[in-house]
Amino acid sequence: MYRREFLKIACGALMPDFLGQYDFIKGYCDYTFIKPVKNRKYARIVSCSDPACVSRDFTINDERASRLIKTALLEFTGKNNVRDAVQSLFPKYHDHLKVSIKINTASWEMPSHKILAETLASCLVQAGLKPDNVIIWERSEGTMAGAGYATINKKGSVKTIATDTPGYGYDESRSYSVHGVPVYLTSILTRHSDYMINLGVLKHHFLAGVTTAMKNLYGAIPLLDRPVLAGPLTLLRFHLNACEPYISGINTLVAEKVPTILYVCDGLLGMYNDGPWGPPQWVQNEIMLSNDPVALDTLALYRIEKKRRDAGLPPIMNKALFISRSAAMGLGTNDPSHMDIVYRTVQ
Repeated sequence: MYRREFLKIACGALMPDFLGQYDFIKGYCDYTFIKPVKNRKYARIVSCSDPACVSRDFTINDERASRLIKTALLEFTGKNNVRDAVQSLFPKYHDHLKVSIKINTASWEMPSHKILAETLASCLVQAGLKPDNVIIWERSEGTMAGAGYATINKKGSVKTIATDTPGYGYDESRSYSVHGVPVYLTSILTRHSDYMINLGVLKHHFLAGVTTAMKNLYGAIPLLDRPVLAGPLTLLRFHLNACEPYISGINTLVAEKVPTILYVCDGLLGMYNDGPWGPPQWVQNEIMLSNDPVALDTLALYRIEKKRRDAGLPPIMNKALFISRSAAMGLGTNDPSHMDIVYRTVQ
């Protein structure tokens, strides 16, 4: 589906008779709470699905999942091979770049799946990056282990580490202000990353509505894992008022320090209620790639809203305050007329 089709859908969605009822991008749209912010930015999004990738008992076919994300990468970049596709993501590519992949393992049962993270890492190496300069990371080794990620921190290989892995930690040499609250960033970003790939998950969040791309960056700062370093004020403020303006604030900060070359939504499985912890609740069989975290979170939210409506649950768009605010701040677009979306099914 391309932008010209979205213009037609968006116009229909804004009509009063359809408010709160319109099936938009396979989801639920309530413009009472999320109003498209007009700006000049356009988001490119590629959605690739494979109906046979995940079985009904939530078992993932690793071979098909790996092929699916590679297919999405080629479609997103318009290239014919992985090497050219990866290199085209960088403003100026060279083989000494350091790239980290931020995964989400807050829920051991509903994480960024290991096969996807490892496939992205292998694509980076295949493109010419040195294995030592490629990192798969999260906040805690404990949650990573629960999600099936073994810590790997040896020379000559892609690293799989956490902020609490010995030798890393938070960079306490400098604090940053996010709406008046001092925060530290993980040293994985400040010392070991020139660029980042954000690999989030398609799941509900009881405070923020959705946690896919933008909420994923809460894993870059000390919170409950280091309450003394974070301080009670940070812990409290970062979770009040649906986590705003702090989700948009931390994304603004990280964008200034480490550019993100690709946003990925692991939508093989989904969670539409009682998130962010717990097991998956439906099979989506989808991978979405984008250059825009706001647009990606908007689509993820619509997916979740559709499942909630089907289950007779109330809408959650009134909680996802960070989406409209982030769009207003210029971090991306939530305007459907400014999204170029391509759907592809892999058999």
